[in-house]
Amino acid sequence: MSPFLKGDGKTYNGRFHDAAGRRYMRSLGTRSKREATLIETWGQQLRTRRDWRTLSAIIAGRVDASTAYYALLDGSLGAVLDALDVQSAEASEPDLDTLVGEWATSVRSAKYVVQVRTMIPAGRRFPVSQFTRRAISAHLAALGCADPTKNRYRVALSQFARWLVEREILPANPVRDVRGFREHDPRMVFYTREEARAVVQRVPFPQHYAEALMVGAGLEWGAVVGLHRRDVDLETREVQVRGTKTRWRTRTVRVTEAWAWLGIPEYLRFLPPDAPIFPPTMTHRRALAAHKAACEAAGVTISTLHDWRHTYAIQALRDGLPPQTVKRQLGHSPNSTMLERVYGAWLPKTDEDYRPRIAGAMERRV
Repeated sequence: MSPFLKGDGKTYNGRFHDAAGRRYMRSLGTRSKREATLIETWGQQLRTRRDWRTLSAIIAGRVDASTAYYALLDGSLGAVLDALDVQSAEASEPDLDTLVGEWATSVRSAKYVVQVRTMIPAGRRFPVSQFTRRAISAHLAALGCADPTKNRYRVALSQFARWLVEREILPANPVRDVRGFREHDPRMVFYTREEARAVVQRVPFPQHYAEALMVGAGLEWGAVVGLHRRDVDLETREVQVRGTKTRWRTRTVRVTEAWAWLGIPEYLRFLPPDAPIFPPTMTHRRALAAHKAACEAAGVTISTLHDWRHTYAIQALRDGLPPQTVKRQLGHSPNSTMLERVYGAWLPKTDEDYRPRIAGAMERRV
């Protein structure tokens, strides 16, 4: 039995038989008849030696016969077959690329999806076995951003991993055992009431009402710009907030700073119930530029829009508002320790500290 040229005349074909004796024609990867004869003879010996692993890889087309033959000669055939087994196993595993797309339809923060996609690119197969603690740790370490930002990516990957565990695709969350990165000391820019009023008064209409709600109730920018008229109760000063970061960000808050409420009822009174309170042209970028200009005009330290939450929290705690109430206003979990970690210096130490503070609090807020 000898090899013969394929129909295209480019390479020789050879005959290979499986364990059941079935014959298969496979390319020998060469135009040299002498070389082709050696490879086919070796292929016949595979069956004699019952080397079904190599033989089945050739018959299945997972490896070319000539590649396997020369890998045997240089001692690397075992490594080649091991690599093929890994590829075969990965091909049968769940593809995380597809699963990220499914997860994205239910995740509350679109930013999480973007962050997960830095490790699991869209359109490229990513076997679940590659989503390991070592791979996740290496990915986070290689990100070209500051350590606190790497922690945000870690949170996104952990949320995705939890989703995989719930669906029994992973037995456990590998991100939990990946060490986090060092956080910077929290930014702490806050104003007195007089400084806050001076800044808000210099912000253009209608943005100054948005910032008044932020400093008056502890709202975040994303929640404020998503408000509709029906979300605000003009009688009780209560605001129904639809947050996005966590489930605690969807909440009911009250504007506790009376001065920040001034003018808002008149602004909202004649808007239809479904009307957005603020125009879509009031983007964060434009608003931040206007806010910084107002800080300069007021002669105070330049802050960001997010810093209004610091001003609100510190003033509320100084007035004796219970910490759990401040947590609810800010949209923190009841069990969160962030309030204590960030604003601990302004927390009253005993119940007795609350009484004298509360007595004159409302008078100072107007």
